[in-house]
Amino acid sequence: MRKARFEKVSLEQYKADGQKCTRISDRTSDISFISFSGGYYANYDKIKLPCRATKGSAGYDICSPVNVHVFSGYTYTIPLGIRCHMPPDWCLLLMPKSSLGFSHGMELVNTVGLIDSDYYYSDNEGSIVIKFKATDYFYISRGDKLLQGVFIKYNTIQHEHIMQKRNGGFGSTGK
Repeated sequence: MRKARFEKVSLEQYKADGQKCTRISDRTSDISFISFSGGYYANYDKIKLPCRATKGSAGYDICSPVNVHVFSGYTYTIPLGIRCHMPPDWCLLLMPKSSLGFSHGMELVNTVGLIDSDYYYSDNEGSIVIKFKATDYFYISRGDKLLQGVFIKYNTIQHEHIMQKRNGGFGSTGK
């Protein structure tokens, strides 16, 4: 039984996320080599929702919504323009496509992206944004497979009474 679904975030959220990625600082090139060619609307309109490549695939292929020249030593932040609704006892793990890891040393800055089920309800619409780096130059075209997402069902301990609600992404639950 399928219980999760991918959706696009709103155009307004996608644009807001893209504008936050325009900072350039100390070996970080968040936008100088990322092309929102044709503007945010043109890119938003072409965002592909993740899907599996084969019947036996565990991972859902997540495609880049933008063109990116990836250079060694820089980090890149990309708003994917998607969010994910899933049951409360599920999470989504994000990992680079193995071909990009093997061929170009691509890795997420936080090693593995963990998307919690309650992130969907955040003020930022649960917008999934990634930050990565690589050891070799390569080029990503809009629509190229960039990541794979794997759903995991997890358990919790008995007598847990957590009432705090999430609002936000990176670092939103504290240090």
